[in-house]
Amino acid sequence: MKLLPALLLLMFSLYTVTRRRPLIAALSKAIVSASAASFYVLAAAPDVALAEALLGAMLSTFVYLIVLKSSGKLRIGVVLVSGLFERHGKRYVGLEYDLLLSFVRNRLTDLEIIEYESTEEMIEDLKEGYIEAACGALLKPGNKVLATFPILETRLAEVKGISVDLLKARELVLKGEVDSSDVVITDNRNFYVISALKDSEFVEQFSNYMKDVLKSGTFDSLIRKHIGDMS
Repeated sequence: MKLLPALLLLMFSLYTVTRRRPLIAALSKAIVSASAASFYVLAAAPDVALAEALLGAMLSTFVYLIVLKSSGKLRIGVVLVSGLFERHGKRYVGLEYDLLLSFVRNRLTDLEIIEYESTEEMIEDLKEGYIEAACGALLKPGNKVLATFPILETRLAEVKGISVDLLKARELVLKGEVDSSDVVITDNRNFYVISALKDSEFVEQFSNYMKDVLKSGTFDSLIRKHIGDMS
């Protein structure tokens, strides 16, 4: 009878120490404590089991969650782009917004959003450490200083002699500022990326998060939801 709780304790301990997401690790740690409490009951130590259940499974888990919740905000800069990161009144929507919102919720933190008019100003603040990540930037991956996460490949277009990307061209057409006949799509391509300093903690955490999102198929669903067909 004692073997099963011991095996569960070992299994959940290994599971806990291999989790990349702090929230999942904190919750699985509670299961470890519950398994330990079960083991103590079977070992005829009810007083120790009660202490483990109250302190290990309940109190410590509660403290971990409070610490995670109060660990600060992720400050990001953004150049608003239709479909990627846009503001409707006081509410933000878009592909990059949904990705980052899910990312911070998994870590029980919040987003602090700083809007920029130009990519150059935003990237400068990123390099100076004023923001932790930059969104809505149309950059080529492979920057020497920045780690870039390609979010969306887009074709470039000419609109009345001005070079814009396909998302911007579509936005201009939808707003009625230009006619669709004014848009000439070229074969040139670029990427919308989420950027951060290469040596920042954000890079490793967001890289692991993106692996999970791509593997689960969530990313493709968000593309269909916010962007649709970009071909």
